[in-house]
Amino acid sequence: MPVRLKGVPDAYSALNCMDSVIVEGEFMLHDEVSAYCVLGVGPALQLRARPGFLRMVQLYAPQRHGRVNLANPMGSFRVDSVFVAGVFQLQQNSYDADLIYVPIDMARRLFDYPDEATQIEVRLAPGADEEAVMSGIQAALGPSYAVKNRLMQQAMAYKMVNVEKWMAFLLLAFILVIATFNVISTLTLLIIEKDRSIATFLSMGASGRQVTRIFVTEGWLISLVGAVSGIVLGLVLCLCQQQFGWLKLNVDAASVIVHAYPVEVAWTDIVLVFLLVAAVGLLTSVVTSLTMRRRLIAPASRR
Repeated sequence: MPVRLKGVPDAYSALNCMDSVIVEGEFMLHDEVSAYCVLGVGPALQLRARPGFLRMVQLYAPQRHGRVNLANPMGSFRVDSVFVAGVFQLQQNSYDADLIYVPIDMARRLFDYPDEATQIEVRLAPGADEEAVMSGIQAALGPSYAVKNRLMQQAMAYKMVNVEKWMAFLLLAFILVIATFNVISTLTLLIIEKDRSIATFLSMGASGRQVTRIFVTEGWLISLVGAVSGIVLGLVLCLCQQQFGWLKLNVDAASVIVHAYPVEVAWTDIVLVFLLVAAVGLLTSVVTSLTMRRRLIAPASRR
């Protein structure tokens, strides 16, 4: 089975809390007897390897130097064996499908890199300024090295989540625009029903602009009251989900780290939703204003 091999030091679990995702066995790379590996759930299932088995996992890596001997192809590989100490599961296919953790000294022997490292992982202390730390490391290393935080390392996954978010926003915005026609039709019927009241206002000296402003204001109020009540209700639901996690994921609780739907309230999203509703309210007011002007012009033309 082709796998991705990652060599890490013994204290790696303290860096990223690997113990919390171990589903079988433990995260251990060395003891007094032998070296160990920690498999993703994919290699564990395909290789039928489990902690405590007496059979060892054999690892093969192509030699960096020299030519391939066609008479003895296996001579072109470096080989090592290791016992299985644990199996982890992150519920992310990019990790679970083919990743295996091994001691860093074993990885260096297999890949023939005695002193090099492909990456250095850093865990920040609580309260540390992430951007300042990243800038300092980047300045120290220079442009030849890439410094990435956790989000940058999962750029594709977060980009997909962001695309889904904006697609949902556009669909809901389209539904809101369709629903606006109901408000427009309601206001239009209200204008028709209030012909006598409008005539009374005009007879009392009210201008056409003042009468139009009444119905435009009513359209704004309908939109803004709906926006404020919807935002408040949405905030309450999101904050309750963050605090209590009422909506659970429909998966086995023992196989995942996050058991409830993750929710985060972003103030920029709240402002954007409010601006969208305000724009729709403006559209409603403009259409209502045009309808009102036509109703005012029609009696004048008949006179």
